[in-house]
Amino acid sequence: MKKPLRKAILLPLIAAIVTALPFAVSAASSDSPEQGMETALIAVKTLIEIDDEVFTDFNYSSSFSNWETREGLIWQFSWTDQKSASINAAATSEGVLLQYHMYQHDGKYFGFAEVSGDQAKATADAFIRRANPDTFSYYKEPSIVQTSLHDNTFSFVYYAEVNGHAFEAATLSVGVNKFTGEVCMYYTRNVNPGRYRFEGASGLISESAAVAAYAGKIGLSLEYRSRFDYDNGVSSISVFPVYVFNSGSDRYIGAKTGEVVEYVYDLGTDDAANNSMGAPAPSADMVQSEAEGGDGGSRANLTPAEREAIERLAGFLTSEQALEALIEAADLTDLDASSFSNQYIGLSRDYHDTNRYFYDVSISRHDEWDLNDDDVVSMYGRVDAETGRVLSFAFNYFGTPVKGNGEAVPEEQASAIVDAFLNRMAPAELGKSELNRIATPRPGKDGYVYETYQYSYTRHENGVPYRDNGIYVSFNQYTGKITSYSLNWYDNVTFPDISNVLTPERALGAYVGQSGSRIVYITTGGGEATLVYEFTQMYIDPFTGGAVDYSGSPWADVKETPEYGDVRGHWSESYVMKLLDNGVFMWGGRFEPDKVMTELEFLRYIMQLEGGYYSRMAGADVAEYYSRRGVEVEASPDRLLTRQEAARIITEFLGYKQLAEKSEWFIYPFTDNVDAAYKGHIAICYMLEIVSGNNGRFDPMQNITRAHAAVLLHNLILAKS
Repeated sequence: MKKPLRKAILLPLIAAIVTALPFAVSAASSDSPEQGMETALIAVKTLIEIDDEVFTDFNYSSSFSNWETREGLIWQFSWTDQKSASINAAATSEGVLLQYHMYQHDGKYFGFAEVSGDQAKATADAFIRRANPDTFSYYKEPSIVQTSLHDNTFSFVYYAEVNGHAFEAATLSVGVNKFTGEVCMYYTRNVNPGRYRFEGASGLISESAAVAAYAGKIGLSLEYRSRFDYDNGVSSISVFPVYVFNSGSDRYIGAKTGEVVEYVYDLGTDDAANNSMGAPAPSADMVQSEAEGGDGGSRANLTPAEREAIERLAGFLTSEQALEALIEAADLTDLDASSFSNQYIGLSRDYHDTNRYFYDVSISRHDEWDLNDDDVVSMYGRVDAETGRVLSFAFNYFGTPVKGNGEAVPEEQASAIVDAFLNRMAPAELGKSELNRIATPRPGKDGYVYETYQYSYTRHENGVPYRDNGIYVSFNQYTGKITSYSLNWYDNVTFPDISNVLTPERALGAYVGQSGSRIVYITTGGGEATLVYEFTQMYIDPFTGGAVDYSGSPWADVKETPEYGDVRGHWSESYVMKLLDNGVFMWGGRFEPDKVMTELEFLRYIMQLEGGYYSRMAGADVAEYYSRRGVEVEASPDRLLTRQEAARIITEFLGYKQLAEKSEWFIYPFTDNVDAAYKGHIAICYMLEIVSGNNGRFDPMQNITRAHAAVLLHNLILAKS
């Protein structure tokens, strides 16, 4: 039996107080940071069992949820052991647990759950009740329940419910370890539904009226999007049209009035500080480039493509010419680049247009201090290696130029300078672009004014915006210079015809007819909560009104867990239902256990080992996926699969192909006959307890059914665990 974690109590006196409370110590106010920290820490350790003999390294930090007013102090705690296991938690100074996560570096993650979903839910419900004693009654059944073979967690998401409708501003998330049954994750937005006045739920308009109102008052926009395909390391681009929602996440159609309702961030009628944890910092852009190496010895050993690349390189600009082009484009011809201590110029190939090469240039000097505010200290950019065309540049000053260096350039004059610059640098692209926005210099803290105008242009084709391409320019109002420029433009793409698309209202109506809608409460300011229609915002196929994913392919919604009532009483029931309980399924409605499978169906089913996404791949992509793993398949959607072929696919999938081909090394474990080419594969599956046969027979030529496939996948998961 697993030894329970020992809960440490900080102080005997506090321990006596804590045990009398259902969830945490709550302080009306914290007179000092240390008192707030103590309150937060006690709240965490009351809810979470932490073995102090194991998690010996403790650290903490704090931050304000509102930096302007220095209010809403939040404490972040972490405990680690000597083996990289960690516990992280956050709580307010008033003792409200906001976040908790336990991580075990060497913990078990893959495999079937060892506690049931009902047991996990009961644990999650109990934790919510303890952590939210005043508001738990708002949270009914979890709206989202997820688990996966590749994760160790049952994940439950609860929305507060009022008048039979969700109040999504109040959200709780709980994770329960599917192997131990312990709570291992918790998150709350710390929104109390009791602070709001909810309008009544009678007199609601129909869904069709909401669709018409949305189409007329907010609308959809027809746009192009990109899809990047990768075949044997070569990238290609295709473009597809979609309708996108104009509302973003802040405009809705009122469920009672049919008018536009705007979301307002609001914590209710209380003046409590915002206790949100804040948004994560954006990740840095990833840039992939191909380094150019030497000729590998003798030129005679080079391939024709390699020799062609060398000959082509002779026509490229030199790195010095690339730097000169960059300096000229930035209008910094008086800049002495040789005085910059750090310089990098590298030749790279475009990742998507592999016939295109460019220089990436970066120069900087940060070890000099006797400079003027308007002296340039760093510059970087990109130059086409064949044409010398500057694709981007940006530079930074040592300080901040001020009005003493000259009066600020007014917006009208700045726009004229930018327009002349772009007509010189990218006239063709500018002709196909529309100005998206101008961000003007704005005052900041302490009267400081940010000195640049920001211009953003979006490419348009066939009268439709293509937001993956555009032009971006920054203009300094004090120096009168373009300080950054970027041309993001694909030349090798084709734009589909859009002359026969549906109207926005018809497309939206068809989309909502398939995906449905919800009526939910949103906050609208002043402690008010209003009912609105909420549509799941995805890309909409403008020709059919169907949902499409980010590659332009029809969306396959596999989130709805089927019930598979037709397997009740079937010999495969326990296998099918165990897979289903662990989030492994492919078909909605009926399972049809005795239905024979094609090769493609079986391959997709086995790919559930890698996650649900893979099971929706196209046939050609499935074949390529297995080929990369050394499995020879056609991924035929028509050819029925035999049991011996299934055994071969599984052994090769597990990496035993070469071993299985040594058929003379194996004894066939069944009484019927089998082709020698499959003997090793079947024997390996038998030794791994993936197959067991029936009354001593394997029946290798029998077509595999869905029930057989469920048993194989179940046993394969156990073997892999």
